[in-house]
Amino acid sequence: MKQLQATAGLREEFPILAHLDDELLDRLSQTAMWRRYDAKEDVQNHEETCDGLMKVRQGRLRVFMQDDEGKEITLYRLYPGDSCVMTASCLLQQMNVDFLIEAEVETIVILLPTTYLAYVAQRYPALSEHLNEIVRARFSELTWVIRQIVFSSMPARIAEFLIGQSIQRETQVLTLTHEEIANDLGSVREVVSRILKYFQEEGLIEQSRKRITLLDRDGLKKKFG
Repeated sequence: MKQLQATAGLREEFPILAHLDDELLDRLSQTAMWRRYDAKEDVQNHEETCDGLMKVRQGRLRVFMQDDEGKEITLYRLYPGDSCVMTASCLLQQMNVDFLIEAEVETIVILLPTTYLAYVAQRYPALSEHLNEIVRARFSELTWVIRQIVFSSMPARIAEFLIGQSIQRETQVLTLTHEEIANDLGSVREVVSRILKYFQEEGLIEQSRKRITLLDRDGLKKKFG
């Protein structure tokens, strides 16, 4: 992680602060921090606690959980313009949640530390409501993940994952390992490998080392979506 010098004002980064009192904004600006993370670098781990509201300026973050044996499941990803719900929920509810965050690619974030942000939110209701909206939106995503785990079959979940990644990355060729997919979906590599082999036999995908090519995205969605 590297500290970066601020390159834009908070009103540009957080439009919700457009009408914030200048004195409060100046004090908040003095506490704002910019950070750059390398690909695969931890942003939040088991040892670190929540320390503010984090917004992705560039890159991509993965928010996930991990059990004692190292098995992972991805809860959601954060893209440029998204705010980090884990830090926001800790800010609002003083929770110490055991969620992990890593940078999937080189990522730049802006961080508004908890202590003074909480002070500003108490005096600026629009900011308080904005933080609540972030929490509600991410809670909705968590609910979706739970429904997928409980009600969807693993082939359907893998198909949806591949289609979603293809759309987000705007390519039919995905650089992904079976282990990475298993970690995303809270499964194991052997299960993912068997299902991907079936998809390939059906002519829906093609596999090579660390690469999956979607040959028939519409067919994959129609059959398993």
